[in-house]
Amino acid sequence: MYGVMYMGVGLAYTGLVLAVLIPAVGGDSTMYWAYGHLGGNMSAVVVHVLSDPLGVLGSLFSPQVKLDTLAFLLWPTLLACLFSPLTLIALPQLLERMLSDRTQWWVTDFHHSAITVAVLFCAGVDGAARVIRWARRREPGLSERGASLLWAAAVCAVALTLLPRFPFDQLIRPGFYEKHPDVVAAEQVVAAVPSGVVVEAVNHVGPRLSARTTVLLWEDRPPTAPWIVADTARAAYPWGSLDRQRQRVDELRSQGYRVVYEREGYVVLHRT
Repeated sequence: MYGVMYMGVGLAYTGLVLAVLIPAVGGDSTMYWAYGHLGGNMSAVVVHVLSDPLGVLGSLFSPQVKLDTLAFLLWPTLLACLFSPLTLIALPQLLERMLSDRTQWWVTDFHHSAITVAVLFCAGVDGAARVIRWARRREPGLSERGASLLWAAAVCAVALTLLPRFPFDQLIRPGFYEKHPDVVAAEQVVAAVPSGVVVEAVNHVGPRLSARTTVLLWEDRPPTAPWIVADTARAAYPWGSLDRQRQRVDELRSQGYRVVYEREGYVVLHRT
């Protein structure tokens, strides 16, 4: 009962944020809708799902990268999570990702699996315990402690084999600790923006400024902030191409923004 209430409140609040709160502060709520292939709004998605359930079901596993991601999520527990009802907690987030039209949500390269992994690991522990109890009923002589330790050791071994596939692998590479020129330039970019101002910042620099400035996302629309941090060397969300990012910097210069700092593709612009 409480779970259903929680889901209802969550959906209602999400609708409120998209329909009222984001537009109220000048944001574009459409950029958070990632299901255009299913419909332009929630009601259209429901109609699409009811009219073509098999097609929607098939889209959960196609293209291949979705299956790869699901395998990476399930395999670390040796599939034991599939024997636990706790796995149902992870289902909404998996559906949210795999039914979307954003390819970055399908892969394991980003942070989107962080919450799911925690849930599935807890489900794996619960599922392993359930399987071991079931096995003991069939084989009373089976050692529950021994079986648990065997499963835990196998999970650790699997985790070690997966280490080179994910970012923690960088911790044992000396090059990870070197400060590259673009990192130095990014630090100087942050220092070039004064505290207390409003700044439109490129996506991968904005978090470093958020503690002492009001940060807006630098995107392809008329500028509203006196300070802008742009990047002309690295592709950034939500820009479609590097060429457009470079073109936008030229446009800003023609609109009265002057360059305060420029290095390694980073450009800090200011207009009084």
